[in-house]
Amino acid sequence: MQKRYGTKPVTPSSFKMVKMDDLFDPVAASIKQLLPNVLSRLEAKHGPFFKARHKAIFTSKFIVIKVPLNERGLIDVFHEAHLYSKKDDKNLAPSKIVLINELPVLFMQKMDTGPHDNLPDWAQNVDAKQVGLNIKGQFKAYDYGIV
Repeated sequence: MQKRYGTKPVTPSSFKMVKMDDLFDPVAASIKQLLPNVLSRLEAKHGPFFKARHKAIFTSKFIVIKVPLNERGLIDVFHEAHLYSKKDDKNLAPSKIVLINELPVLFMQKMDTGPHDNLPDWAQNVDAKQVGLNIKGQFKAYDYGIV
């Protein structure tokens, strides 16, 4: 029996195959266009940034700002904001998305990155043990992206 979606039958020939690059090319082009202005605005306020694989990282006294440099950075930014917004894991540093000139940028509470000798057991599950202390002295993961 054929499945129907609306009034048109759904068959394998009715689907169009799409390459992943074709989906991300417009996103990458958009980031590339918006990035110079966003970086210069943040650099004027927060000083030079550290360039990670997929993000530019700015720091100030109380926050870390993660700017996606490409589509993988954008996926990370959304992933980190989404995980924190679910409030399921109390061990994540608070974060939120802010649009700067239409580019989604992650603002995260800054952690004291140590080194710390007395990390909690759950820190073993965090990539490269990227765990630090917040201003209340609680350990929180500060890098929980997926890329």
